[in-house]
Amino acid sequence: MTRTKHMMSLMAIFMLSATFMLPSPDSIAGDYIIPAEDFINITPGTFTMGDNDSNWTDEKPAHSVTITQAFGMQKHEVTQSEWFAVMRTSPWLNNNGTPKDYVRTGSNFPAVYVSYEDVLSFIASLNTNAGKNIFRLPTEAEWEYACRAGTTTPFSFGEDDSLIEIHAWFRG
Repeated sequence: MTRTKHMMSLMAIFMLSATFMLPSPDSIAGDYIIPAEDFINITPGTFTMGDNDSNWTDEKPAHSVTITQAFGMQKHEVTQSEWFAVMRTSPWLNNNGTPKDYVRTGSNFPAVYVSYEDVLSFIASLNTNAGKNIFRLPTEAEWEYACRAGTTTPFSFGEDDSLIEIHAWFRG
């Protein structure tokens, strides 16, 4: 699995965010579970995606990417309470109701142990509740653009990859 595909898998499982292509979060209509104020408006712009000096070949070559339309990204991961309200399931729990390995439970903790197919069902349910297709996963470019937040270094925290364990939870 390439680093990019691995990151997309992590995003879908641990860091699910919904995006919508609307000029303003206030213009969302419908009875859905995630309030518009939980989204941040990301304005269009250009950034350098990838890294010519990376040890990962799928990060090369660095290239310019332009995000042409504003989009909204959820401020935080989809929470367990949001997931349960939409799906009426708790995939982070064992059949006996105890948490699965490495899971903290509570309404504001992230929904975990969800498959890509589960995520697509969650998004489809949100869109049904909203009455139109406004929720989706961000593209890889949108995700990186939002995460970079205007930085130009390889990582949002700078250039020193030895600090990654301080800033990210991963199994490399």
